[in-house]
Amino acid sequence: MGLEVVIKSKGMNVKISHVGSYIPVHKLSSREVEDRINQKELFIAPGSLEKLFGVKTRYFAAPGQQCSDLAAAAARKILEQIDLHAIDCLIYASACGDLIEPATANIVQHKLGLTCPAFDVKNACNSFLNGILLATSLIQSGVYKKVLIK
Repeated sequence: MGLEVVIKSKGMNVKISHVGSYIPVHKLSSREVEDRINQKELFIAPGSLEKLFGVKTRYFAAPGQQCSDLAAAAARKILEQIDLHAIDCLIYASACGDLIEPATANIVQHKLGLTCPAFDVKNACNSFLNGILLATSLIQSGVYKKVLIK
């Protein structure tokens, strides 16, 4: 799933100005996951996953759909609201990526038609938070005015 934010400056203050998301159409219920696990013998009692995690439905990327596709789909929702050329920098902040090299940010950049600098920030579960902190620092230092984070 993709979640995008645009961070921009207003004087020295920095704020999240836009948020976009994308949820893939392919979904499985907890019961369907249990059925897949229990194909030959009972490993998980029916209803256990929902009881343990409180999750009824999980969404999955379609076969052939990459992380960059999810990110680009979420970003397009934001780019419908703001000028593509207003984005000064793209930070792809996720533990998952399409490839080791090139950076997934470059793939997303290409899919969106962006020409700004782009790079990955990868730090497991902290990736997105680190991306926000980095974008804030880059904006406050005057390097960029509007940063798109995935």
